[in-house]
Amino acid sequence: MRQILSVILNFKGARCYCTGVGRYLRMEDVLKNIFYSSVDAVKPRTLISGNKFLVHITSGSKELIEINHQNNSYQLDITNKNVHIVGFGKGVLGIAAEIEHVLGNRISDGILSIPVGAQQHESLSSTTKLKVYEGAAGNLPDNDALKAAEAIKDHVSSLTSDDILLCLITGGGSALLPLPIAPITLDEKSTLIKKLSRAGATINELNIVRIAISQVKGGKLLEIGRNVHKIISLIISDIINDPLELIASGPTIPYQKPAISPIKILEKYNLMGTLPQSIVNVIQKNEDNQDVPSMINKNSQVFLIANNHIAIESAMNKAKTFNLVPVFLSHEVQGNVIDISKALFDLICCIKMYSTLSRDEFLKSIEHVLEILHAQSNFHVDLINALNQTTINGICIISGGETTVNVRCDEGLGGRNQELALRFTKHCYDAKSMEFDDLLFLSAGSDGIDGNNDAAGAVGGTKILSNMNEKTLNVSDVMADYIYRNDSYSFYKNFIKNYAGDGFHIHTGITGTNIMDIHLLLMIMPNSRLS
Repeated sequence: MRQILSVILNFKGARCYCTGVGRYLRMEDVLKNIFYSSVDAVKPRTLISGNKFLVHITSGSKELIEINHQNNSYQLDITNKNVHIVGFGKGVLGIAAEIEHVLGNRISDGILSIPVGAQQHESLSSTTKLKVYEGAAGNLPDNDALKAAEAIKDHVSSLTSDDILLCLITGGGSALLPLPIAPITLDEKSTLIKKLSRAGATINELNIVRIAISQVKGGKLLEIGRNVHKIISLIISDIINDPLELIASGPTIPYQKPAISPIKILEKYNLMGTLPQSIVNVIQKNEDNQDVPSMINKNSQVFLIANNHIAIESAMNKAKTFNLVPVFLSHEVQGNVIDISKALFDLICCIKMYSTLSRDEFLKSIEHVLEILHAQSNFHVDLINALNQTTINGICIISGGETTVNVRCDEGLGGRNQELALRFTKHCYDAKSMEFDDLLFLSAGSDGIDGNNDAAGAVGGTKILSNMNEKTLNVSDVMADYIYRNDSYSFYKNFIKNYAGDGFHIHTGITGTNIMDIHLLLMIMPNSRLS
């Protein structure tokens, strides 16, 4: 067997030594390093200051804000103008802090609506003029977020042609800007969104319904600010394909009629008969007005400053530093974790059979799997090229997206990423005919939050089972029980030894950004596979 250069493998101890690292690293530590790199690339400090995205220029009697975006430069004249900031989302505190660093006392005032606990990880300047509201505990709209939304609406409506508004929008903004149309109450709205989430509705479907019952979403905040001299929206995308009108439900994006109506979404999940009359009336009125074009504010400019693409590019570059071949799978992984975990497992099984199949047979074997995973068109070519390399430590298949989970048990602790990792582990364990000790799978949320617990995600694979605290003959049944109870967090916490750091859990705390989830599938390749 040909020895891979620059790597020493010990699968029992699950350690690999990577050239340039200078110490032994476990496979899970390699995955965590790659994940952390992807998140760092889309943090506000990297985006705003590190990339000189925003520059304050004084030239004679003129004052300008220069925005450098995608190799283009946009200049905004702020001479004799008041600069205001409003923001809502998981990442806006960090963006605001960086803008304060650039603009200093040129900021007149502003309002931010951020998640509970976000200020433990990020802070504004000691002389800040921005008012900060914390709310949306558990990523659900609450009275604190409602107060923030009311304050933002009132502030924007008071601005005039003497004012410039910087509007900061990131994932989580929908829950942090809840202002339902009367007579809908916040409790009624929250109950509806919770029902949709538990039924497995996608983020796009959730936001279409949110827009229909909101005073500020779907371009309505833009309409409220129609008298402002200029509204500049800085957006970090947390949605597949970056539909600006759906990120935080698009408060500053002119409304476009969605492909599926709110009523159709509610009917899809059998919720129409469960709704209070207040919601039914508002949604029906919205349905009747869907063909009315929204007003386009010519004084609005929108910049998408980060998305999943940037994070994955960073992850791929980081993987190379461990002498891994990164293979990009998709930015569009979506669907129920039941289907996605099985598709990932099936992909691995096909890869393990690669050396026994012809090229055409291999491509045929992965065809259906790649459809489920929304694989990019060149994935099969990149994968085959990687499998044919011999002087590498392994292959890292990298993807992003956002899966869904059907919640059956209110008491369970976990999230879509931990459940996806655990389901993948169970698939590998139950396949008695193959060995899977040479691979691990990481799934984690870029915002540092995965459901109702303190983890961002977890690492899966049969290797984690060798670290179980309690030996049992019924490992598969134990995993199935935790999965059924939506209690994946407790499985990792209770059964897996915390032998080093966080073990197989991913803990980052609130990261201050949100570009969906990152999935990393690491396969250590002990010898070449010749085509």
